[in-house]
Amino acid sequence: MGYQLELQCDPAIVRVESMELGPFISLDWVLDGDIDNTTGVIAVAVSQRHPAPPGAGEGRLAQVRWRGSAQVRVL
Repeated sequence: MGYQLELQCDPAIVRVESMELGPFISLDWVLDGDIDNTTGVIAVAVSQRHPAPPGAGEGRLAQVRWRGSAQVRVL
């Protein structure tokens, strides 16, 4: 079992501070993980090894921390 996740954001508005993988499945292999604040793309691919039980139901895949990078004018 595994998953591949890709998120996109506008880097002119927000930037990613960090990404922490969640406990939904066993994190045996993190095949790819990248945070690119220039393009605004966050990507990760994770797989688990046998005999780890597959995830079922609901769970957290990842937690992303964002920071606003645009200046906001309040009237």
